[in-house]
Amino acid sequence: MTPRIDEKFGRRDSQPAIKIRAAAIKALELIIRWRKISSLVLPKTADRFELSGRDRSMFYNLVFGVLKNIIFLDYILLKLLSSGRYPSFYGSMALRLGAYQLAMTDIPQYAAVDSTVEALRSLGAHPKELALVNAVLRKFAEKWREISLPEDKVAFLSVKYSHPEWIVERWLRRYGAKMTEQILSANNAIPPKTFRINTLKVSVEGFKDWVKTSGYEIEDTVFAEYFNLLSDVAAGEFEPQKRGLVSVQDAAFGIPIRLLDPKPGELILEVGAAPGGKTTQIVEWLGGNIKNFFAIDNVHQRNLLIVENIERLGHPRPHIITADGTRPPFKKRLFDKVFIDAPCTSWGV
Repeated sequence: MTPRIDEKFGRRDSQPAIKIRAAAIKALELIIRWRKISSLVLPKTADRFELSGRDRSMFYNLVFGVLKNIIFLDYILLKLLSSGRYPSFYGSMALRLGAYQLAMTDIPQYAAVDSTVEALRSLGAHPKELALVNAVLRKFAEKWREISLPEDKVAFLSVKYSHPEWIVERWLRRYGAKMTEQILSANNAIPPKTFRINTLKVSVEGFKDWVKTSGYEIEDTVFAEYFNLLSDVAAGEFEPQKRGLVSVQDAAFGIPIRLLDPKPGELILEVGAAPGGKTTQIVEWLGGNIKNFFAIDNVHQRNLLIVENIERLGHPRPHIITADGTRPPFKKRLFDKVFIDAPCTSWGV
């Protein structure tokens, strides 16, 4: 389960609260039911519902919170539903959203339940479904701590930390029970707000000196070009992010690029490049010398995210191609280096 977070609900009036949750229900339906890509769904949905600033940040937190904890939420909710199954798709998303707020945030019960039900109403739900969702969420608030998790070790860890059983089994075999639970718990922790400095626009030293005198509190990470933002400001509202001086990226992503060690003049292929975090990182390592750098992804819409990131940062654009990495449209043995960050599957593993 994710650590509890304070969404500061009391600072909002009811209408934005309802709109945020309506947007979250819609986004969850697109991601879970229709298997849409979250990195494409979230910004479009936020724009459609005209969410910005802290409202947009809360929307992202709610959606990711549900997705990260969905196995746990489903286990408890299905125990509380007399039919043992969810109502409509919107209803199921509203139940998950409400349950997440009740179990894993500091949002007051009345706010979590009432705003979620009203959000579902705004999406055209039937009165009977609204009554069901309202009743189940109130029951969840009273009973969720009393429901026992599975006795089987694999199933217990899978439900508690919302990880699929197959990966729990694998880690138990490889690492043992103690380390597996530590990994599962760390996987669900709220990460720091980490950024990578755009070294094509500003030096690392110059940027850090400037940002400290601009009223922001930051701390260094293991790699010089990364820093954690400690100030209470949403990533999207961080001025250097809006100006293309930094990119949101965990410092761990500095490891594979260092292993790749791209150099100007080398023919380099990145497979599965979207949405472009490591693509832009390679461009920076190459000092903008991108004539021999190719990036491919098999989803055209995701490749547009690479272009968007490139343009935001003011980078020269490498060769971006929509293609299947298992059948790349190039001659064999053409490239000096091929970069495939295979664990980067959006699973968090």
